[in-house]
Amino acid sequence: MTRTTVKDVRSAFAAHVAALEHVGIPADGLVLTEGEGELIAYRINTRRGAGFDHPPIGEDYLGNTARDAYQTLTARTRAIYDTVRALRDAGRLVTR
Repeated sequence: MTRTTVKDVRSAFAAHVAALEHVGIPADGLVLTEGEGELIAYRINTRRGAGFDHPPIGEDYLGNTARDAYQTLTARTRAIYDTVRALRDAGRLVTR
């Protein structure tokens, strides 16, 4: 089994943000938060002022390990593109 690194999670996060922006969902201010020490948890949040808010799609919690976070992010990104493709195939999405 290949080890999933923080770099992999950051790359998946960048792809997720790109997918959101591709379909017109604002991704300004989205941040990937990484826990430290024994409290390692990956989350995706929207920074608004001094606080945090939930992301535009899905829950903020991504997982306790890099592998979990990576799999969650790639699954969400894949779901975004699958939905776009299904809507386009059904004639319900007009692309620019």
